[in-house]
Amino acid sequence: MKSTNNAVRCSLQLLQLSTPIGPVKVTGCDQGIHEIKLTPTDKAPCGKLRSVTIDGEERKQDLSGPLKECLGWLESFFKDASSIASLPLPPLHMTGIKSGSFMDKVLHSLDDIVPVGKTITYKNLAIEMENPRAARAVGLAMARNPLPIVIPCHRVTSSDGTLNKYISGVCVKRWLLEHEGAI
Repeated sequence: MKSTNNAVRCSLQLLQLSTPIGPVKVTGCDQGIHEIKLTPTDKAPCGKLRSVTIDGEERKQDLSGPLKECLGWLESFFKDASSIASLPLPPLHMTGIKSGSFMDKVLHSLDDIVPVGKTITYKNLAIEMENPRAARAVGLAMARNPLPIVIPCHRVTSSDGTLNKYISGVCVKRWLLEHEGAI
């Protein structure tokens, strides 16, 4: 996963999407994706819709390279989650995370450690990160993940198998895991 997180002034672009899990906002610059915002909901997402559409006045051809890549990645994910296993992640530019920090390491390792269709517990992810006593720190990293779906924090569960909290609600987390074939 290629990511840069230098403190650089970026010219940001916003992409607003309609997706099967509700509205999604993607912010990025020419260097990479900064943030993906999901809309919190207590309602189960539409299970049959498998497309992504651009909302607002943005046109695909006007998007920066990283936003185009992210759009393509999200389109592939929602059409067939297993298809992303062979796709590179879009370029990431997480400016709010200190390079080399535990959070940075956890987020950058997550996609490699937990592939599509699998889950892992907070505790086991901490063990994978060679810090077995850091399950709560892993949970905090998941809660602060600026790029949900692309950095798949939805694949991390409690030791007892419960789905726990998720950025946009447990219904969305369940839908994502069902869509990936993990549950």
